[in-house]
Amino acid sequence: MSNITGTVISVSLNTTVEKQDKTGSYPAWELVFKGDDGKVGSVQKHINGLKYTKGLKTALESLQPGDRFVLTQEKGANGFNEVQSITKGDSAQMPDVSSNKPRTGVVTGSNYETAAERALRQKLITKQSSLSTAVAFMEASKAKMTADEVLELAAKFNDFVWEQPVKEEELE
Repeated sequence: MSNITGTVISVSLNTTVEKQDKTGSYPAWELVFKGDDGKVGSVQKHINGLKYTKGLKTALESLQPGDRFVLTQEKGANGFNEVQSITKGDSAQMPDVSSNKPRTGVVTGSNYETAAERALRQKLITKQSSLSTAVAFMEASKAKMTADEVLELAAKFNDFVWEQPVKEEELE
């Protein structure tokens, strides 16, 4: 395994890269950076890597120009360096991956959501969906509803999804 450290210049999750043999191109993501040696470099990988490397897309999306980062890569069976992870921060925060010793200790800089963050996100998605459904209902029924009435209807839809009790008189 090897690490690349530097400062982000730009990140693109949707670009086109020319094949090395110049016989065509492929969809890719690209990280352009200034290395610790002061030289500008880039990492360009096929877009499929965002699907198969857990957390990679989220990590790339979180990077902004000026952010420090550590990119960990490993040579794959195909002979190409495969990106294993990207983490914001300096190499001093990263565990030593240069040796074959098993790593121990606390994981820092995780890109994974906590259970509480996942639960909150799910609730927010449901609320947003309920609001969209309420607006669609209002438009389909050609009802003239105030914003408060639309929000009240959205709350009923949200309660239904989360299996909250709906009072009998509210159904009429």
